[in-house]
Amino acid sequence: MNDFYNYLRRILSLYKESVPVLKEKFDAIYRDDLEALNKTIQFQQAFLLKTRGFDAGLTDHLAALNITGPTLTDVILQFPEEDQDRFDSLLEEFEFVLRQVQFYNEKCQCLLQTKLYVIDKQLSKKEFRSESTIYSQEAKELRKIQSSRNFVANI
Repeated sequence: MNDFYNYLRRILSLYKESVPVLKEKFDAIYRDDLEALNKTIQFQQAFLLKTRGFDAGLTDHLAALNITGPTLTDVILQFPEEDQDRFDSLLEEFEFVLRQVQFYNEKCQCLLQTKLYVIDKQLSKKEFRSESTIYSQEAKELRKIQSSRNFVANI
């Protein structure tokens, strides 16, 4: 029982560590700070590697305890009463931290989409036209070539 509790506590601490990093990620996106954004993405990649086996670890611990259930809440109800309180407390912490993670992930996604939309609109307003002149060997002007972003995009 203690091994399972400690396992969940370690996973929770990883999620808690990710919350300030997600705040930094949002700030980096807001400030257009690519270096800071890169650092947060590296942290998130490491986080994913550390947590990717969560489901398998959870299954292994529950199998060792000979307990099954569709949710952690259902699993906790099968524990002895003296253990239920500490697991309930842990589950409440999980819910709070996961709400924060979801909130900052959504904020980052929304800000990124907004910035990309603004960039796309600015690019679509600008016409990248340039004229090129082609000359014959006698230095006579043959024709002018106009190129634009739209022309290039249609190729």
